[in-house]
Amino acid sequence: MTIHSHRRFNVVMNEKPMHVAVFLKSLQGGGAERVMLALAASFAEHGCSVDLVLASTRGPLRREIPRNVSIHELAKGNRLHLMFAFIRLASKNWRELASIFARKLPRIVKVLPALECYLRSAQPDAVLSTLASANIVAAWAVRLSGSKAVLVLREANQFSCALNDDYNFNGLLLRLAKQWYQTANRIIAVSKGVRDDLINTLQIPEEKITTIHNPVDSERVRGLGKERLQDGVDLGDDKSFILAVGRLDPQKAYHTLLKAYARSEKKGVAKLVILGEGSVEGELKALAEDLGISSNLVLPGHVDNPYAFMCRASVFVLSSAWEGCPNVLLEALACGCKIISTDCPSGPRELLEDGKYGMLVPVGDVGALAAGIDWALSGNGIKYDSNSVMRSYSMENVLKKYLANLS
Repeated sequence: MTIHSHRRFNVVMNEKPMHVAVFLKSLQGGGAERVMLALAASFAEHGCSVDLVLASTRGPLRREIPRNVSIHELAKGNRLHLMFAFIRLASKNWRELASIFARKLPRIVKVLPALECYLRSAQPDAVLSTLASANIVAAWAVRLSGSKAVLVLREANQFSCALNDDYNFNGLLLRLAKQWYQTANRIIAVSKGVRDDLINTLQIPEEKITTIHNPVDSERVRGLGKERLQDGVDLGDDKSFILAVGRLDPQKAYHTLLKAYARSEKKGVAKLVILGEGSVEGELKALAEDLGISSNLVLPGHVDNPYAFMCRASVFVLSSAWEGCPNVLLEALACGCKIISTDCPSGPRELLEDGKYGMLVPVGDVGALAAGIDWALSGNGIKYDSNSVMRSYSMENVLKKYLANLS
């Protein structure tokens, strides 16, 4: 990953560079992973010694691993190693830990013994983790290893909105987060909405949480936006298309987007392009068939350069049921897109400044989303100065805030 250099400043702890461990579940193509890779590169550029610690190196973002960081892929522990680790962790929450052990364990949990060994051996000054499952495992490993590292957990989503999600294991994730997020030295929320949700849902003390928006390298995004579209993506002769970007999963509510597109008066004028991979791809194709829009729906899967699409899209749509601080919305702003977004918790209203930079529609409202698409494709749009909007999201501004929380 190439990060444009900014004014350099050295980060020193006890006359040596700060040693930062950035812990990630995998290199799948999510916004959280992209942000963490960009931060890792910038930490290194600005004087830190950086380890990228991965539960898995698999995923399309593997090619974007910064060259200036060390890579540590953690081995999976066997159930005996995990059992001993859980016994050492168990106290008041032994029922939750026993419940986890009784399940088919995800890889992020299986690397716990290896992460503990890494912390004992490498002795980083700070550990930065993101996403709930990785955050909990990081907190466990710090406790087991006796590490004196500053533990900083980055939360990118709304716990209250995800309570009924299958990933939550009937409330187990929430109960674990309530206990183990409290052990962090600091928590970074990616939006004010996420911060409020952490306070209300997990009962995290306000003073422990800092709000830091995601960084966007606008110059890089716009440069990549000038490149040609990825080979194999057939838009036919259509110069006009509606774009959505993100994992194909229930959170993104693409079913609502497809229904809105089918109701739109402009569906014959512009194709609908959704970039991303995920579990509901088959459902979306079946729904498109039922709605009679299959010939106008383009699902290329993961693309290396989504910005080439953003810079050419007639309108960018975010249809999510909930978010934290959607990075794709910031990237769309950097590209100067016309934007329609659901007014979901949280992020869109905050980033679009109450509709100043894009249209906000109610979550799940097919009619309102269809009307917004028709409005945008009829030559209407909200004008804004992209350079001015993106200034506060520069990597240099965001990096200073992260480093202040890591030290």
